[in-house]
Amino acid sequence: MQANPLQANASAIEGVVIRHVDITKQKLTELQLKEHAEKDSLTSLFNRRYFQEQLKKEVRFAQQKNTPISLLYIDTDNFKEINDTYGHPTGDQVLKQLALQITNITRSSDTTARIGGDEFAVLLPNTDKAELELIANRLSEEIQQLKIQEQNSQIDVTVSIGGKSFTSDFPLNCMIDWVDDALYLAKDKGKNQVVIA
Repeated sequence: MQANPLQANASAIEGVVIRHVDITKQKLTELQLKEHAEKDSLTSLFNRRYFQEQLKKEVRFAQQKNTPISLLYIDTDNFKEINDTYGHPTGDQVLKQLALQITNITRSSDTTARIGGDEFAVLLPNTDKAELELIANRLSEEIQQLKIQEQNSQIDVTVSIGGKSFTSDFPLNCMIDWVDDALYLAKDKGKNQVVIA
């Protein structure tokens, strides 16, 4: 809404012209575009691009406040076999269920994203190693309880989880490398494992 004076001359105001424009549709469109830019369309989790931006922000904040920050990478075990055996629609259903399970276990202050085909990441601000281990182990246990029925058989879903908590001045690329290494160690140990470095 805009209001402009209606002047008869330089010193006298005769009234006000009020202009009202409904921008509800425009704002809704802007919100939808923002969501499409930030969210993964399949799982409704944040996407890789948003996650990387959030990671930079949270790392800066943790360094300024001298608080711990933790990062988890989660990889779906044997996902290619699920897709090959049951088809991509079933694979998509597995990813949706995983996303829902991860969201249910993580906190509202955490940032959860799908960062690759069957890979997820969780950024946990103000979380030390002991808390991270509890959350990672709970994630692993809860995900093992997922039972997805397909073609008269049950799909058992497990994940490999790698993570690390950071408590000092740390470069961003080192964080990602360390957590990636922890994830690969979990997979090398036989999958369905949690490794917190």
